[in-house]
Amino acid sequence: MSQRTHSSRAPAPDLRTHEGLVVASYGRHCVVESDDGVRRICHPRGKKSQALVGDRVLWCPAPEGQGEEGTVEKVLPRRNLLYRQDELRTKSFAANIDQVLLLLAAEPVFSESQLARALVAAEAAGIAPLIALNKSDLPQPFARAWERLAPYRAIAHPDGRPGRYPVLALSLAQGDTPEQRALLAHHLDGKTTLVLGPSGTGKTLLCETLARILDLPFVTADATSLAQTQFVGDEIEAILHRLLDRAGGDLARAQRGIVFVDEVDKLKAVDGQSRATSGESVQHALLKIMEGAPVKLKDGRHIDTTHILFICGGAFVGLDHILTKTHTFGFIATQSGDDQKILERLNARIKPTDLLEFGLIPEFAGRLPIVTRLHDLTQDMLVRILCEPKNAIYKQFQAMLAADGVSLEVAAPVFAQIAELAIEYKAGARSLRGIFEEMMVDVMYAVPDHPAIKRVEIRSLFEPPRLSG
Repeated sequence: MSQRTHSSRAPAPDLRTHEGLVVASYGRHCVVESDDGVRRICHPRGKKSQALVGDRVLWCPAPEGQGEEGTVEKVLPRRNLLYRQDELRTKSFAANIDQVLLLLAAEPVFSESQLARALVAAEAAGIAPLIALNKSDLPQPFARAWERLAPYRAIAHPDGRPGRYPVLALSLAQGDTPEQRALLAHHLDGKTTLVLGPSGTGKTLLCETLARILDLPFVTADATSLAQTQFVGDEIEAILHRLLDRAGGDLARAQRGIVFVDEVDKLKAVDGQSRATSGESVQHALLKIMEGAPVKLKDGRHIDTTHILFICGGAFVGLDHILTKTHTFGFIATQSGDDQKILERLNARIKPTDLLEFGLIPEFAGRLPIVTRLHDLTQDMLVRILCEPKNAIYKQFQAMLAADGVSLEVAAPVFAQIAELAIEYKAGARSLRGIFEEMMVDVMYAVPDHPAIKRVEIRSLFEPPRLSG
């Protein structure tokens, strides 16, 4: 449907209108990349129009002297549109997609209902689906999940050809192997792919794996240390210097790197703190590199931060109390399990106003278009961290004792006890090592002094280890 103007005369064509690609969409504004690779914030013209990621659009820069943000004049015809519909609304995801990667995991157990809905949505939009089952390094859970996907692997094309829904076996935890890289490159190279999947399937790890494949430089920074120095500008500039070092001095690579700023929740102003070292002043200083503009380094070079991805993290202790006061979606009817889940998501969503009340300045909060809330680790998750990773604490101690010819066996209830203590300490997974090492202190002293010990068995965290020959 074409838009009509209130004037009877059609407006003259704007010679400054350019074609571009929408690479990000945040509510009522989007980021448009022009053919020369330059990205800028644009706002769709009209209240009902909205540009989605993947859209080809005609955009127009702002008049001279009115800022750098432009307007989206027209969304060009779409090849396809992927959207989701529930009881509350219809949510559009992206347009002009080549394929949808449905990322599942052996654990946690995936929902066949969600998988079926995603396949139906892809089929309705004419988008090729690709199913990937992650965590093949967990033999038994993977075997069960692979068997559940057997009916999907057996579905044929309308003309009878097998393999309508290809299913990949992945182990993203081992994604640095040449085989894993080749597999991902084969299925993703040259295609616009939308990745869908529930929490815990490995979406973040997949992105990190792709970042390694793309060889993107990555650096971290501690917001707490920034707030403790009077030379905030120099410290922030040092972050960009480190990014440049990670890129091997290649300015072009550094300008497409990733900067992770941890503990940004510590940047709110504290009573009695000098302005020079206040968290508010650090927020203002970070704005200079996050706003997407050339930053001059001490060596005279300029680094353009427009295409640098900034990720900020923090514990935000006390934010739950703010959410309790400001989120009141209890009027929504909850007649089914799905309805309740929707209500919980709405109540858990962090709004920009919540960040402002917490202590972030509006300008800084406005530079964080995507806010994600991570849930606390459960007891089962902590137990898995203790046992399953390649460098798990349990495996490390087994290897150390095996070097002396001693076997170590820890009963399953012990791991649950350790995880329960870690939850009580409220220190996340960091406290697991301390608790486990404290449990092993006597053993590590006894084994070197008694060569006759060949077996160590621990049945309870609160009982002495059993040492035997």
